[in-house]
Amino acid sequence: MGAYFRGVDAYEKSLRKVLNVDLKGTERVIWFKLHKLHRERPLCREDPKCYETNTPKKEEKFREIGVRVARESGAEIFDTYGVTNTTFSALDGPDAVHYFNTTTGVELDILLNMIC
Repeated sequence: MGAYFRGVDAYEKSLRKVLNVDLKGTERVIWFKLHKLHRERPLCREDPKCYETNTPKKEEKFREIGVRVARESGAEIFDTYGVTNTTFSALDGPDAVHYFNTTTGVELDILLNMIC
């Protein structure tokens, strides 16, 4: 997505390559489902490429592809969409994709609970 957007087909192909691993024993693959993007943040609004490539429709398409490919590969799905789709999280970051320490810390806590 965003500055690195090469199309949904290229995205799906790269995911299939990355998630096609031969797990042994207790090894796990955890797919980090795309969190909420906030293209309304000032840095993204000021950058036409950021604003135009991070549309809600494209965001949902990337989320759907990621979940589908993860399920097909047997990966576990780590989902923080509910945490990042909030008014607080919308204000807790510099651009459309990244978050500051508070939201990122909550995501980390969820991941640690999933792993342990």
